[in-house]
Amino acid sequence: MDQKEKIKFMISSLQVALDELEYAENYKELYDRLIDEEKKTGKWDWYELGKHRTPNGTLIRESLKNVARLAPLVAHEIVFADGRIQVYRDK
Repeated sequence: MDQKEKIKFMISSLQVALDELEYAENYKELYDRLIDEEKKTGKWDWYELGKHRTPNGTLIRESLKNVARLAPLVAHEIVFADGRIQVYRDK
């Protein structure tokens, strides 16, 4: 993987983590609404919750860990300073 591909991978990993976090928030709102309805009616609607998958916290954590592993490697390889016209370090 070259540096651009690594950066694109990190961006997509962050997008996965963000999407899963938003899904977890929506799932919690649905769950809380169902709890409130159960308190009012005394009935639990399993079918409503069964239409949705359970949010995956591991997916969020591992996506963020992937970014944390790659970011220092990419940052170390990219050099664009000291008046040099050089994007990557010399091998």
